Amino acid sequence: MAHKIPQFIESYEYLDDKGLLWEMVKMEIRSFTISFANMKAKKRKDHEKIRTQEAERLQKLIDFQPTADNINYYTEIRNQLERISFDRARGACIRSKVRWQEFG
Repeated sequence: MAHKIPQFIESYEYLDDKGLLWEMVKMEIRSFTISFANMKAKKRKDHEKIRTQEAERLQKLIDFQPTADNINYYTEIRNQLERISFDRARGACIRSKVRWQEFG
């Protein structure tokens, strides 16, 4: 992101009003940040979906072949899914606190 800011400033260097320049650069940063956050969220959802499918597959496999390797791998996948769930809950708590601070 830091390497993009000089490009944003350069693209609006024709503006004489420094306040307008600042607002335009902020607009570009906001646009870039939103698209980056959407891409990151999609990757996170895809990763969670893949892990969930893998856990379901392993659960069925363990029902028929309860080997130590299968059980260990299943436990690892479940721990990853629990971590994802914990991170999602922590994010919800943070957003809730922010809303509380903003709106009372």
